[in-house]
Formats: sequence, structure tokens, C-alpha cells
Amino acid sequence: MSLPISAIVLAAGASSRMGKPKALLEWKGSTFLEVICSKLSELDIPQTIVVISPPLSKTRRGEKAPGGCFCSRLAGQSIPLGGIDWVENPRPEDGMLSSFRCGLRKLDSKETNIMLCLVDHPAVELETYKTLCEKAKKNKIIVPVCERIRGHPVIFGADFISELLGMDCPEGAKTVVKAHPESVLEIEVDDKGILMDIDTPEEYEAAKSGS
Repeated sequence: MSLPISAIVLAAGASSRMGKPKALLEWKGSTFLEVICSKLSELDIPQTIVVISPPLSKTRRGEKAPGGCFCSRLAGQSIPLGGIDWVENPRPEDGMLSSFRCGLRKLDSKETNIMLCLVDHPAVELETYKTLCEKAKKNKIIVPVCERIRGHPVIFGADFISELLGMDCPEGAKTVVKAHPESVLEIEVDDKGILMDIDTPEEYEAAKSGS
């Protein structure tokens, strides 16, 4: 019997090049985070964990975060997904892996495959999520590919959770991917959203104009 898939959305980055939290940026009438969560809500995923920074945690609770980045959607009830587990990474400056590990520690069960989602990839299509989930296996790392370039989200089989939590990973989760080339299953998708890494205002404006 195949294992369930849990999703971990990383939204704790400082967004220093963007100048404001990327999770709260507008995308098609919503926010990056809401768009991703609404797509995840259409999948058979028993647990969705969103890892946020202390300032964004204040924003979610309806407080005024540094820089005045208040988001009524996050403070209210309009995120179209029930049952999100919110996790605050107290030290997001330690990097993306530290946020991923905060999410992994929040899992209800380690008998699950893990879909790692990045909050700055709001353009990933729902069908891509579905395709990747269909390929998930406990001993495989599922990586989407478009135009011969690897992207996100990536699904780590349950067999790799202990390494993701305890292995010395100088390149973050990519260290585990590189350590197991025989376990990596590349899935070709016709979805440039898996490659759309939005880090700067210029990239954001270009992405919106092309969406």
C-alpha cells in the first residue's frame, strides 16, 4: 500500500531582495501562500505544514509586523484550506534547511512521503502537483523537470526523512538528492511554473506580466 503524502510549504525566508515577505505578494487576486495552499487543498494530503518566520507569524495573528506588512487574509479566515499546521522557525536566518526541518519535526507521522513546496513558486499548476503525487514512493525522490531543468516541488520518500533531519547537509536538501542519484525519479512536465523562482521586484513584475 502506498504511503500518504504530507506537504511542507517553506515561507520563512527573509525575502531581503524582494523587500517584503514573498508569501504575502499578490498573485491572481490572492497571495502566493494562499494560491499554493488552495491547490494543495485539492489533493489527497492529510497534513499541510506552513513554516513561517517570527514577523510573518505576527502578521498571521493580526498584529503589525515590522515594515507594516499586514495581510488581512492571513489574519482572518479566508485561506482556502482547513487544517493548516503553522510552524514558526525561530531562526530563519539559518537557511531553508532549518525551516524544512522545523516542518519535518511537526509531522504527525514519519510514515509519510514529503512534498517540499517553496512559497515563491505560486505558478506551479494543479495538474503538476497531481502528477508528482501519483509517482511518489517511499524509496524515491520525485523531481519535476521542464525543458531539461529541475524545479519544485520535490517529493522525498519516507525513507529519506531521517537523513533530512540528521544528515550534514551543506547544500540543504539538495545534499540528500545528490547522495542518492539512483533514487531520483525525474518527471517531465509541461509547466514552467516549476522553474519560476521569484526573488526580486523585477522578477515578480516579469512573472505577473507573463502569467
